[in-house]
Formats: sequence, C-alpha cells, structure tokens
Amino acid sequence: MAQSLCGCKVLYQLADVNDQLGERQKAIEWFIQLLSVVPTDAGVLRRLGHLCDADGDPGQAFHYYTDSHRYDPNNIAVIEWLGKYYIESQLAEKVGVTLNRLMHRTVGLTGYMGPLTLTLLLVR
Repeated sequence: MAQSLCGCKVLYQLADVNDQLGERQKAIEWFIQLLSVVPTDAGVLRRLGHLCDADGDPGQAFHYYTDSHRYDPNNIAVIEWLGKYYIESQLAEKVGVTLNRLMHRTVGLTGYMGPLTLTLLLVR
C-alpha cells in the first residue's frame, strides 16, 4: 500500500511539474497514467479536463469533467465548466439542471456569485 501511495505521489508530481512548465501533452500523459492507478480521483479527472480544455479538446475535457462531477458533485469549478459547456453547445435542457446544482452548491457560500452563475441567471 505504501509503495502504491508513493508511486501515485511521483506520478502526480511529474504531471504537475509538466503542467507548470507548459508541457500540456506530457502532463496529460502522466495524469492518464495516474488515473490508471486511481480511476475515481475527482481531482485528477478535473485536472485532465482542465488540461484538455486548454489544449483545445473540449470533447475530451467534457468527458473528464463529467467523470469528475460523478465522483465529486460539489466541486463548483466543475459545475461551472459543465454549465459553460452546455451553454456553448446549446444544450438548453442541461443548462437548467446545471444552474439548479450550482445554486444549491453556492447557497452556503456567503456572497459567492461567479461569472457563470450570472450568465446562467440571464440565460434562464
């Protein structure tokens, strides 16, 4: 178990360093390797979604963000990204569901009103 945890930390560090250096493809490769060890890690899935989006692959980003949301439905950044994706993809029925989730998640956050929240309020 300790060896597996150590291996995960090494893979994460390699992915993170490559991301910080702007080596997106290498970072993606390392995160995918890490995902093979921890396939339900919402944070790794979110990072992969972010990297794929930054790399110009919104379809793959959607895949990773959706999986991340499945394992951590309370992550506001993921919910906002999905809402933005649904708006840009003109999936109106999904926008309402995403707005509902976002509003329920932000109720406890005093004064939080992200840019997507405002956009979703205007769209609805």
